[in-house]
Amino acid sequence: ATIEPGDNHINWTQLDALEALLKPLAREQEGGKLIDFCDSLAAVYQDTALVRAHKAIGLSRVGRVDEASEIMDIYRDVIQIPFEPPSEYGSIEQFNRVLSDEILAQPVPNDVSRDGVAFYTNPNNYSSPALQKLRAFVRAAIVEYIAQCARRGNAMPSPPEYGYLGGASVVLRGDAKNGEHIHGHSYVSSVYYALVPDCV
Repeated sequence: ATIEPGDNHINWTQLDALEALLKPLAREQEGGKLIDFCDSLAAVYQDTALVRAHKAIGLSRVGRVDEASEIMDIYRDVIQIPFEPPSEYGSIEQFNRVLSDEILAQPVPNDVSRDGVAFYTNPNNYSSPALQKLRAFVRAAIVEYIAQCARRGNAMPSPPEYGYLGGASVVLRGDAKNGEHIHGHSYVSSVYYALVPDCV
């Protein structure tokens, strides 16, 4: 199968189709086919997070760890930024409780029965005050992260001309888990744990 970008612009449908082709290759323990497929794609696709991540997986599986780390190095590219909640919330624990209550007050998604995993993607929850504060912090942190990529030595492609801050709240119940995955449509991803059990 071939996927051709139109005017060097990739849309979500094309990335979804590309992900469908990459997933079965990523399940194979031998990474050679995955590398070859990634290398065969047009340059505009090779610079996407989706393809870069899959190529790093392939390189790791064939023992080319240094090359994989040039694409994605968890010790260099993943950073933690402390969040200080606004003073009206008191402690971080109080902020997290308010944030969790706001998220859980949203209408339950239709797919909540999927092994105890609920994805709250309703834009209405962006109007929740605590979530608005957190989103403002995340946006500023991502802008700063992108600005400092060159200084940190990140081997990232040039940032897009424009973008938006998407998001979802994930609620896990019982033994549910949100397994390893790639945000293939994204340039930078972040995660914030609002509420976790004491055992974590």
